Amino acid sequence: MPEQRQIHQIRVFLSSPGDVADERALARRLLKDELPSDPLLLRGYVTFDVVSWDDPAAPIPMDAAITPQQAVNRFGPKPSECDVVVVILWARMGTHLDVRAFRKPDNESYLSGTEWEFEDALSAPEAQRPTIFVYRRTEEPKVGMKDSERTEKLRQFDLVDGFFKRFQNPDESSAGGFTSTARRRSLKTA
Repeated sequence: MPEQRQIHQIRVFLSSPGDVADERALARRLLKDELPSDPLLLRGYVTFDVVSWDDPAAPIPMDAAITPQQAVNRFGPKPSECDVVVVILWARMGTHLDVRAFRKPDNESYLSGTEWEFEDALSAPEAQRPTIFVYRRTEEPKVGMKDSERTEKLRQFDLVDGFFKRFQNPDESSAGGFTSTARRRSLKTA
């Protein structure tokens, strides 16, 4: 009689602002369509439940009476409740959060929903803490001199740079890890 294998479901939270929509879609496709059939993952015995605010198959309902981050938290598991959290950043840190609803323990405001999601994952008790993967797209963003949003785009890029400073100690040793990646191909050709 063949051995019965248990199916393992891994819940993955994708955290990122809108400027990396292609990367988020690629990650969703890999997790939902390609990895479950990979022979190294015992084809069919590992499934991925992907949590992503913009998933076309399961979008987060945006209730007009609450903020977008509150909707993400209400209608899906929080990052701290997942097995894996994937953070993807490039040129934008993301949407600023309502400071009345979201404050850091030191009473400072979060840079964005993406930072809140990262911090929520980190704040989980160590025994339940998700594995956190952080990716930074390194391609230099294009900002035109006549771009009406130039100041905001530069501010957002500076926020991303500031976020990544947390991964380096004052003596320039590593305080944490992340993966730098250049955009090699578009989602359409992937």
